[in-house]
Amino acid sequence: MTDQPAAHTPDNAGLIMPPPLFLAIALVGAIALDFLIPVRFVPLWHVASLSSGVVLIALALALAWWGENTFKRHNTDVRPWKPTSRIVETGPFAFVRNPMYVGFVLVLIGLGFAAALEWALILAPVLWIALHFLVVVREEDYLTRKFGGVYTAYLTKVRRWGLF
Repeated sequence: MTDQPAAHTPDNAGLIMPPPLFLAIALVGAIALDFLIPVRFVPLWHVASLSSGVVLIALALALAWWGENTFKRHNTDVRPWKPTSRIVETGPFAFVRNPMYVGFVLVLIGLGFAAALEWALILAPVLWIALHFLVVVREEDYLTRKFGGVYTAYLTKVRRWGLF
């Protein structure tokens, strides 16, 4: 009997595609569905919907930018298909474990209100579920394997999506 080498586990989360593509697919889907099956419940160019959408988009972009720059300041790669060098617990990561993904969902919601793109609002929960199961759960498994107790302690301190 010969010894078989252990299967090599890649030093990344093993995602099926880069996370920004989930947002892009949701946005393209919303635009296509709006063209094919129009749904109207957000008034176009209404001051309240436009301004709330713009505010949400601005908050989302600021949160994502803050998260990315916090990673850069800690010399760890923001791209989840690359190895993670450390657990970052400062900046937005002190309040939410996935600020960039929260930003993706908020951008889609903001665009739904700002552009009266109702399908974006309808697809926002689908985007959240896809990010949760296809990205976040895989990243958490990878980080738990790589960092063990340091990461599990962080999991107990900071919520995955901020509010829950």
